[in-house]
This record gives sequence, structure tokens and C-alpha cells, in this order.
Amino acid sequence: MPQINSGELVVLQAQNSYLPDDGPKIVGLNLDFTVQDTYSLDALLPQQLTRFISMLQTVYIDMKDSTVALTLTVENTRQVIKAKPGTQGYYTVTAPNPIRLSFVCPGGPANLPIILINTAIPGSVWSTT
Repeated sequence: MPQINSGELVVLQAQNSYLPDDGPKIVGLNLDFTVQDTYSLDALLPQQLTRFISMLQTVYIDMKDSTVALTLTVENTRQVIKAKPGTQGYYTVTAPNPIRLSFVCPGGPANLPIILINTAIPGSVWSTT
């Protein structure tokens, strides 16, 4: 069994983190890419979403069941993220309101979990294989 050296544990403070006035919030999505190849956040009633979540700083993408890549585009800033198949991770985004995102994953899985997070989480991606 591995031993943890308590002298090497460090708490890191995120220097660029901003906590919105409305507190930390998430919006979970399950996208079915067997039905269609592209989803737009505009189709998910952004007026209701904007009232619930004031900003978007992080997106969690769970690609563990996908054999093809997903492309996330933040329409307002033209930021593009490519999530590789067989990975999970937190992606830092710049997404001003109104939040406009598109998800493209031709041939993707029937249930691809996405979590929109209004607080900053340091970007990190790991393999699930």
C-alpha cells in the first residue's frame, strides 16, 4: 500500500478564481449524440439558464463512453475546446452572458454527461482507459 508523506501535502489557492455573487451553481446536461450530431445551448432556453446561473467559468466533460472527439465552441468568444475520447476533465472557459455554447460529436454516445459550472476549477483532463 502506498504511503502518503504528510510533509508533502500542499493546499494551493487559485489566484484567478472568482466566486459569483449568487454562489456556486452547476447545470447538468446529458446529450444524446445518437439522435443528432450538434447541440446548441440556445436551444436549451437560455433565458431560464441566465436567471439561474450568472456566468460560466468551467465545463466538465465526461467522454469515458465515447469513441470519437467532442468539440465545444463558446460562441461569444470563439473559444474552441476539443475533448478526446476516453477522457474526463474540467475545462476552463471564457463565456460571457448570454451563454452560447455548441457541442459537436458526430457518432458520439447516447448519454454524454456535461456539467456547466459557474465557479473556476483549474483545468485538468485524465484518461479513463
